[in-house]
Amino acid sequence: MNRGDIMRGISIALLLVVTLVAFAAGCGSSAGTPTTASGGDITGIWTRVLSTGQFQASIKLTVNQDKTFALESFEYNPSFANVSGQCILTNDSISFSGAYCPEYGLYSFSINDNRLSLSVDHDSCIKRMLTIGGTWTRIATE
Repeated sequence: MNRGDIMRGISIALLLVVTLVAFAAGCGSSAGTPTTASGGDITGIWTRVLSTGQFQASIKLTVNQDKTFALESFEYNPSFANVSGQCILTNDSISFSGAYCPEYGLYSFSINDNRLSLSVDHDSCIKRMLTIGGTWTRIATE
C-alpha cells in the first residue's frame, strides 16, 4: 500500500465521520426544539410569495422537528410541484434533500422576529434554489 492509498483511506474515513455527525445533528432532535447557534427556532410553517416573471404563487415551507420539510402551494398551480424531503440543521445553516432533488442543497439562514432569511450557499437543484432562497414569514410553530 502506497502513501496515496493511505491518504485516500483517511480522507474517506473523515468524510464518513463528518457525514455521520451531520446526520446526528439533524433538523430536529428528540431532546427538544432545534435552535441555531444564535438561538432562533426554525421549526414551524413559513410563507412567502414566489414570483418569477409570469409565474406567481403563495407558498409555504414547513420545517418539522422530525428532520423533514415540505414545500407546498396554497392554491393549485400547475407550474409549482409540492415537494417534501429530509433536512439537516447545523448552527446557522440548513440542508434540504428530497425525491425531486436528491442531492443536498445548503442554505445559510437567520431569523429575526418572525422573518426567516434563507441564502443559497450551494445547491445544484435550480428549482429548489429559486423556491427556497429568499425571505419567509412565520405563520405557525410546529
